[in-house]
Amino acid sequence: DPLVMQVRSPVLTYWRGRVFDRFDGDGWSTDLDLWAPGRRRSGSYAIGFQELGALQGRPRYSQIYFLRQSAPLNIVFAGYAPVTASVSSSGDDASRLEEGSVYRVISALPDFGPDALTGADPRTWTHARYYQIPDPIPDLRDLARRITTGAYTDLERTRRIVTFLGGTYAFDTEAPDDMALTAPPSQFLERRAAGTSMDFALATVLLARAAGIPARLATGY
Repeated sequence: DPLVMQVRSPVLTYWRGRVFDRFDGDGWSTDLDLWAPGRRRSGSYAIGFQELGALQGRPRYSQIYFLRQSAPLNIVFAGYAPVTASVSSSGDDASRLEEGSVYRVISALPDFGPDALTGADPRTWTHARYYQIPDPIPDLRDLARRITTGAYTDLERTRRIVTFLGGTYAFDTEAPDDMALTAPPSQFLERRAAGTSMDFALATVLLARAAGIPARLATGY
């Protein structure tokens, strides 16, 4: 595949491109108030991300991104979880990174250890959008309740959901587009057919929300 970007990074990390917050039953949308672009000087932009929550005080690390292709609108590749970005671009729009753009991201280093995940406090994610479920998706809350009965932490409830989906549904290796839904989530969950990565991701997010776990969809590398 064509080279998309090169990254200079001290840590091995997932590179997030876009976060989706709202699902209306047909597609996802992004709440742009999660990141606030602001022009610093000619050809350079500062971006602040409004999502640190419990990651305040965590160690920081720096990554430098070299774009070899223009990025779609409002995509800023960053490690989890980005704090600030300084973007040098030849364009006039801070929300679009062009071929040849170079930018630096400072991110917080999360703690994914079992103790930290078990004790994670969902109240640090206060936005109601992370609990939003399209109306109606029949029996979604009942299914989530059956899957997570007897699980007393968000970590265990999430494990139950992931295990249920992985053991009940097959991955569609013949799908022409792994980033596209094969069916609305209610149909995917009901028919128990093979699905794409997007089918599994959407089902995971919606079941998590139905179980009271704040969740959102992210895409990247």
